[in-house]
Amino acid sequence: MPKVTRTNTKGLIQEAGSGATGVPFTESVTISLPSDGLTWATSVTQPAGSVLVDAVVVCTTAVDGDGAAGTTGLRIGTAAGGAQIITLDADSIGTSANDLAAGKGTAMHSKVQAGLGGNAALTFNADQLYTATERTIYPEVVRSANAAIAGEFTVHLTFASA
Repeated sequence: MPKVTRTNTKGLIQEAGSGATGVPFTESVTISLPSDGLTWATSVTQPAGSVLVDAVVVCTTAVDGDGAAGTTGLRIGTAAGGAQIITLDADSIGTSANDLAAGKGTAMHSKVQAGLGGNAALTFNADQLYTATERTIYPEVVRSANAAIAGEFTVHLTFASA
């Protein structure tokens, strides 16, 4: 994939490399049901010299719980299981419930969060959004106590060049 650069003088330019300069871009990843039914996890590459500026998570295939009520939230770390970028708010996506409908989710912006029916807007932690070098970040959807037997989420992360 070529690197895309946008300038006021030349417009869009394709170059060798990866990422984008002067253009915000979104990386969308789908997270399928995990074997433990509790933590949906994946990884995303954040390009060098970029800032994470937005995060949205949405349930794209309904979550079918195992019969016990539980909460659902999102965390994002710089290591698997970490919460350096977004600390887990255990019920940010859904409060105590067995199932979670497709279309339910949450976001950084309260109007998007409300539109997705999420319980709480996501909050970035201080001093964690910029990276000078390419790094891997780990979005994870976490259910509290009850394992799910079906379900899928999509996480949308928007980056801007610094």
